[in-house]
Amino acid sequence: MITKPQQTVLGSIFFAGCLFLILCDMFRGFWDHDGGFYLVQSLAIARGFRPFIDYPSLYPPLFNLLNAIPMYLGIDHAILLWALPLFWIGVIGLLTALCWKKYSPQSSVLTRWLIGGGFALFCIDFGGNHLTLELGVIFFALLSLWQYDPQKNNSFFLIGCWVACAFLVKQMGVLLLLPFLTQLRTVQQGLLLWVGLMLPLLMCLAWLDFDVANLVANLALIKRYVNHTAPQGILFAMKQFFSVVMLTELRRSPPGMALFFVTYLMSGLVCVRLMKRRAIRECLWIAAWGVIGVIYFGMRAINNCPHYTLNCWASIVILLATATGLVELRIRQWIWISGLLFAVFFTFHHYHHVRDLQHNLYFSRWSHPNKLAAFIKPMSSDFNSLLPNDATITQLGMEEFVVFFLIDRLPINKGGFLYDIDAPIIGDAILLTDYGQSTALEKKKAIIKAGYYPFKIWQSSWGKIILFKQP
Repeated sequence: MITKPQQTVLGSIFFAGCLFLILCDMFRGFWDHDGGFYLVQSLAIARGFRPFIDYPSLYPPLFNLLNAIPMYLGIDHAILLWALPLFWIGVIGLLTALCWKKYSPQSSVLTRWLIGGGFALFCIDFGGNHLTLELGVIFFALLSLWQYDPQKNNSFFLIGCWVACAFLVKQMGVLLLLPFLTQLRTVQQGLLLWVGLMLPLLMCLAWLDFDVANLVANLALIKRYVNHTAPQGILFAMKQFFSVVMLTELRRSPPGMALFFVTYLMSGLVCVRLMKRRAIRECLWIAAWGVIGVIYFGMRAINNCPHYTLNCWASIVILLATATGLVELRIRQWIWISGLLFAVFFTFHHYHHVRDLQHNLYFSRWSHPNKLAAFIKPMSSDFNSLLPNDATITQLGMEEFVVFFLIDRLPINKGGFLYDIDAPIIGDAILLTDYGQSTALEKKKAIIKAGYYPFKIWQSSWGKIILFKQP
């Protein structure tokens, strides 16, 4: 029998191996342009700009503010590009292990390390290999779970703080409040939860000088985004979820779908057992986390980005951890084996049909890796040689944000983070991403008509990046 110290050694080796694997995937896997998008927003904060006040923003500022700290301290951006997501993934993995220990105390030390390291694998499968807001939501969600103790009133104050912080990372973080509301037992707990919620919000508003006028005006940008991404309403989104997203996900990630199958089958059994015991409050707790996971996964219907699924991690952890104490070992083993067979069958038997959202084969990241690491360094070096440091650059598109971060510059249209393709054609230079979309062709014509000419073209893994200059 493996002793506890031996389990710790084996588990920590596995955990470190998973972090190394996610680091490899950062260099070889699919590059999601959101990573550069948030890095540049953090860079703007490190330079003294504030979202909503100095520039409009779609999302609350907390995660970008936290990531701005090492930039403000002067840490090299080429290091932060990889170190920041690796840091958050590692911390979330450790928090996962701690939560598993709390909600499944009978589990072994090795199991906790395995589950903690599993988050890195989850990130590889769902696009969390670079910086994304979902990492911040998961971090505060797990802090809430770790803090939760229904017998201690003060724990509700801290839970309120963590849920508010999740909301200040991304608006959907407010859903984390739902399961804790089902567990309120006294008025005092409710008041402490409310005070905890208000404190981070007031601190954020104080940082923004309580500029309510700008905050309200910024809602127009959010409304524009919602109308752009979900113009046909909630019913269309639901149809899209079941007819497109679920089918796409089955082809894109059989292991991911198998994990959800296992999670919800076991949580359903847990709810049945709790209802038989008339443990209504405990059943509501499990059901609420299940609902949150479904809603977070359903957000893919609005904009089918795999990294949205990362928000489901806290739900998966609490549902599976609870099941280990309420579902018999024999049944759990049968469910896990069924899920594993499901994943193996769809991955290998339908290998040529299992593709990611870019239509690449499932394992192509290892045989034909993304050239991001090799591409961005020479491109950022070119910038420093082609344009003086005081040159003003208008940025059109999304993918080249990472280049701005590496050369420690902000585009002059930093206020148009979302709809930069509609930004005015001004400045010493224009940077345009052209991956074959019709809008890029029209924009190129407009740029040339305005007196610019294509000065330098880089061929990236996502398309052409063109630098226009004036004669």
